[in-house]
Amino acid sequence: MAIKVTKRGSLPEHDLFAGTCHRCKTEVEFERQDARFTDDQRDGGYLTVPCPTCRDNISVQANRPKPPAPSR
Repeated sequence: MAIKVTKRGSLPEHDLFAGTCHRCKTEVEFERQDARFTDDQRDGGYLTVPCPTCRDNISVQANRPKPPAPSR
């Protein structure tokens, strides 16, 4: 018996996240593996990346990846 892939998944480190810099309003997309994870017991974990424009921190909740683009 052979294994047949009916739908290919993706590894969690490749989940895409989107965020906006509060300082300069730059919008970014990044993968989980490119961000620094911080655990917060009260609010849940979050991911942080530096803003490419002003170098301020952009933070998003780690449990909310960007939804995948619709298939055509």
